[in-house]
Amino acid sequence: MLAAAIDDLPVIGPSPDDRHEGPAHPHPITQRHVEIQHENGLIGLLNDAMSARNGARMRELVHEYRRTHPGDPNHLQDGYEIIANCLDAPGEASRAAADGYYAEHRASTVRRFVRRICLEGG
Repeated sequence: MLAAAIDDLPVIGPSPDDRHEGPAHPHPITQRHVEIQHENGLIGLLNDAMSARNGARMRELVHEYRRTHPGDPNHLQDGYEIIANCLDAPGEASRAAADGYYAEHRASTVRRFVRRICLEGG
């Protein structure tokens, strides 16, 4: 039996008896899949803005990230916001926030960027 995907394309099952004609998905595309893809897209845009050293754009994207993905177990939103602050307002306050983030969130994928941009001035 074919399940409906989010964009109304059929989902092809694993059996050789399943029809493999026309456009289809190899597995159901759930709302969670769409949310993950959106979050990954935001992270990509944040990384682009960070590479361009555009703190204002990073802040806009962090705001969107917080609005659309309020649960942030990896604290990426905080890290990106700290980096935006380091870019736009370098100084004692942004450095202290970066020090705290760097010390507390040891497994964060944003941690190395906090170190390079905020703590090493890269």
